Amino acid sequence: MKSLEKIHWANPLDGPWPEVHVGGDLENAENEWLVSNELGVYSMSTVALMHTRRQHGMLVSHLDDESERYVILSHLEMILESEGRQYKLSTHQFPNIAPTLGYQHLEYFAQDPLPRWVYRFPNGV
Repeated sequence: MKSLEKIHWANPLDGPWPEVHVGGDLENAENEWLVSNELGVYSMSTVALMHTRRQHGMLVSHLDDESERYVILSHLEMILESEGRQYKLSTHQFPNIAPTLGYQHLEYFAQDPLPRWVYRFPNGV
């Protein structure tokens, strides 16, 4: 990890990719990322993969009409099992309900150039 700032832009030797130190903080985990191609297909969400917009999705594409987008793959439910314990990595937020706690394990996010998440657990990263 290069910095404890909320958002750190790597130097030109590392490339122009952003890195977000989350450290289990929900406010930092609400930053957004986007990966797209020249055909208009994209993946977009918050750093915690907590969809807060209807445009968020892991795979969003047009089918026949290029003006209309469809969420092909919305979300993946992620659970890590280690030493007999389960850690839920997914974060969901619904109206008038506190978000689920998957973001608390998220240490940092980097987009270099594809998204990469690093989680921290009691027995290590």
